[in-house]
Amino acid sequence: MYNTTSSNNTPPSPTTSGKDNMVLPPAIHAEATAPVWKELEPIYDEMRDRNRGTIEQAKAMREDGFFRDNRARSDDDRRCLAISAILDESVDAQWSPAYKALNQVLQTEFPDDLHFGQRPVPNKVDGQLHWTVMQLVGFNEYDEECCSEETKFQQEEYLDCIQDSLTAGGLDSHLTIHYVGVIAVATGLLMIGVPSIDTNDVRDRLRSRLEARGLPLKEPFVNNIVHSTLFRVTNDQPQLYSRLLEIAQEYEMADLGHVCIKSFQIGPASWRMLDSEVTATPPWRTWNVNEKTAAQVHLDRIGDAGADRSIQTVSGATGAKLAQELKNALAEQRKQQAINESDEEKSQSSADTPTSSGSSNNNNRTVSGVAGVQLAQELRMALNQQQQQQSMGIMETFHQKMLVCNTSDLFVQP
Repeated sequence: MYNTTSSNNTPPSPTTSGKDNMVLPPAIHAEATAPVWKELEPIYDEMRDRNRGTIEQAKAMREDGFFRDNRARSDDDRRCLAISAILDESVDAQWSPAYKALNQVLQTEFPDDLHFGQRPVPNKVDGQLHWTVMQLVGFNEYDEECCSEETKFQQEEYLDCIQDSLTAGGLDSHLTIHYVGVIAVATGLLMIGVPSIDTNDVRDRLRSRLEARGLPLKEPFVNNIVHSTLFRVTNDQPQLYSRLLEIAQEYEMADLGHVCIKSFQIGPASWRMLDSEVTATPPWRTWNVNEKTAAQVHLDRIGDAGADRSIQTVSGATGAKLAQELKNALAEQRKQQAINESDEEKSQSSADTPTSSGSSNNNNRTVSGVAGVQLAQELRMALNQQQQQQSMGIMETFHQKMLVCNTSDLFVQP
């Protein structure tokens, strides 16, 4: 039901509830974020104008008929395959007065449609806020592409490749999204955001890496924005489209708040992403990211001693496995070296003859002498070879992770 009846509970419009809410957050103009906003702003402007023209020409919205008679129905088994972040109550979020006013307007005027929030409420908020990093297979092709026994999409190689690529591309630490307005599309209303890193670069890296490794990708569209669905039309009504366009214009440039994302998942994704739906078709891979990158943590730990040191990293799930193998190998080398040095000291003591033992008192070394040089050279050759074979490689420099490797320090991110 489309309800515009005035009442004591009618929320104020943003133009009368405080213009400060309409000012975009200063954070998007920060040194790291400003280039991202500069890239996204014209994309959002074009998208807003194009969708407004489409809606005005149709003089209607495109409803999701599946929920027309019952927006709370629990038998929605439609799925796509996606990389997602769930924006539930475990996520740190700071919502602005404009965000709260916008939701009150939508829930008051369109009570029978789908509303998305951080905490779903029966008969009020029927969808879980989420951010889709990227669809890997669309809804129409999911059953055919992802449910057969021979599908590559569920294989460890495929999931490792995605996690490695995201990690190496920059999604290796907490990600902040500032929501800076809304856009009306044919199906409802989207919040648009500015992330703290260039997510389009992350997506392009993943596309290139999957292609280089001969792994499938069935994107239904090329995603080049950051958005979260806030409102979805399930029962179109006369003039609903015009009112929704008015609301979208009022909030088209508004500081709606920000979220801090600390975890990602790969797997089946539904339209509403309700907890019950995620439980019914659980993700195939989930992982958390730390507040800082591995390199930042490592440099904080070693302080000024690492200022002039060359740091190289091995990233993602594959890197973590390689890192652990390397760490075990070096631990075994240290153990064997200690035994050899102990035997050598005993021999020196009995003969009472001083010998040159190289840099035996150097506390910074990990593996010394010919064995250490040989092991380091073998590691470097192996990583270079792997990088050449896999095009994109798994070896990144400085800020990428998971392993930060030097001859004096090993750091493996959990």
